[in-house]
Amino acid sequence: EIPPAAANRALWVVLTVWRERRNGEYVSQKVLASDHQLLDDTQVILGELALPAATPATCSHAPSPARRNCTMESGANE
Repeated sequence: EIPPAAANRALWVVLTVWRERRNGEYVSQKVLASDHQLLDDTQVILGELALPAATPATCSHAPSPARRNCTMESGANE
């Protein structure tokens, strides 16, 4: 089940690799090569999660946190 999030959005699933130093500090590792798109030199985009737009039907039955994503134009806000 997808937790409440902003409707009509796309979220990237990103991988960042970290290495622990001896003193408990973590440093990111550079990506040398990947078949996936790079977000920067330390992050790989593994995929995209697209959330559907809120509709009046889903807004009226949505739990309160999700209802805030409904707009006044849809007439679904209470």
